Amino acid sequence: MTEYRFCRESNGTEEWVTTPIERWCWVATYTDGTRLCQFDPETSLFHRFNEIQQDKLASFSMVSSEGKTPFILHWKPGRKLIHYYYNYKLDIGLPTYREYRLYCFGYEETAKGHKVIVVIMPDDGVIITDKPDSIRVT
Repeated sequence: MTEYRFCRESNGTEEWVTTPIERWCWVATYTDGTRLCQFDPETSLFHRFNEIQQDKLASFSMVSSEGKTPFILHWKPGRKLIHYYYNYKLDIGLPTYREYRLYCFGYEETAKGHKVIVVIMPDDGVIITDKPDSIRVT
């Protein structure tokens, strides 16, 4: 399994840290055809979400590290890109303990305040909502 590196800065010092690839990773494609990958396969670098130049976006994709069909948002000016995770831990301390990660991405139309969030569920199904806090995993 490939490890990806990123530089963590804290109190004026830099430390290189490694992290494994996620099941779902983002890819920002720009209007000039270049791309920024969260997990760059050419450099083995991990890129942070705040590195994305939203004013140059053509599309934002969530790509499966397991080869499943990607989810693509075609971009329009005036949107604010959103990406985050929901981590669930159920039955803590029990033999049925399990962990889930939901991959959430979408946009807010800044002029209207309208949000669209796509949530990739643990079974790789998708929920599209403007109220992601209402989603529960059981």
